[in-house]
Amino acid sequence: LGSSKLLDDEYTTYSTFAKNDALTIKSETPIAGLYIVWNKIPGEWTLNVGDSSFFAGKNGFLHEYVDVVALSGKTPNEVSVKMPKDISVCDVYVFSEGELPDWVQVWEPQCEKADIMLLSTHSDDEQLFFAGLLPYYAGEVGAAVQVVYLTNHWDTQNRPHEQINGLWKVGVKNYPVVGYFPDDVDTLK
Repeated sequence: LGSSKLLDDEYTTYSTFAKNDALTIKSETPIAGLYIVWNKIPGEWTLNVGDSSFFAGKNGFLHEYVDVVALSGKTPNEVSVKMPKDISVCDVYVFSEGELPDWVQVWEPQCEKADIMLLSTHSDDEQLFFAGLLPYYAGEVGAAVQVVYLTNHWDTQNRPHEQINGLWKVGVKNYPVVGYFPDDVDTLK
């Protein structure tokens, strides 16, 4: 991969790429899946497998798992990610065939019809004030739970990652809806 920042399992470090740069990933073991932790949501991007290209990123996930076999029908030893714009990548993980570790976030799109919709003013409110609701209904019951954040934290490095890490940990599988409003706590001082 060429950068230790992409392999350090730390989302506070990242490598920056220019639009149309390619991140090439090679493995001695055939690649069945690719997990990318983006610094910011990239939008649609291209995965190149041999002479074929496939679009990913259609759902706008910050942490994105791509099933290379399902997408391409192949288990290659080399793939490349073509960057859609100037963007940073925090970490890249490559998986062979088999069961994924439970920390790999294989997000479902946002619910079209949810069993429960939880409105949260900003990140962490859903965990602080509804701590039992999410693990019980999303994790144990398996209900379709849609979390909606009214504010975003795109101006900070770690909060968006903590937000979805927390949801995944308690069993929420549908990606959250994140509002357009910035968290203006500083303007209240």
